[in-house]
Amino acid sequence: MKKSFAFVLLVIALFGCKTLDINMIPRTEQFSGIDFRPYTQKGFLITPEKYQGEYESIGIVSYLIFPESTREGIKEEGTMPYQHATIRFKWNTEEINVQNALEGMYKECLNMGADALVNFDVALEEELISSVSPPVMRKGYRVTGFAIRRK
Repeated sequence: MKKSFAFVLLVIALFGCKTLDINMIPRTEQFSGIDFRPYTQKGFLITPEKYQGEYESIGIVSYLIFPESTREGIKEEGTMPYQHATIRFKWNTEEINVQNALEGMYKECLNMGADALVNFDVALEEELISSVSPPVMRKGYRVTGFAIRRK
């Protein structure tokens, strides 16, 4: 019995983790960026650097955005005549990007009277909401910086 169990484990180990038989993986290129031009055209400065000119301090700011998620029930019929239908739930989460976060930060800075955001930084944030069923993981963005009014 022990020998047959060991043989089954050996077969699973050898054939259970099959790799793809490929000879080439194509080159991939990716460009990503954050477009500041819509804000620059309105006279609003956004930079990851410090501002060298004279300015009035407005405040250290942080803007966090997560996408909206809605739960959807999917009815699954039973495979046997005596089985009842079940409902499986899944989350549909809207798509957001860094530009959404930047636009929100820009509006908040304007409301504070700023005309520039210096020391600009952006980070990907994850939020697990486990108090719902099924749990949902949302990915959002946090934009931080120092809001100023240039003189």
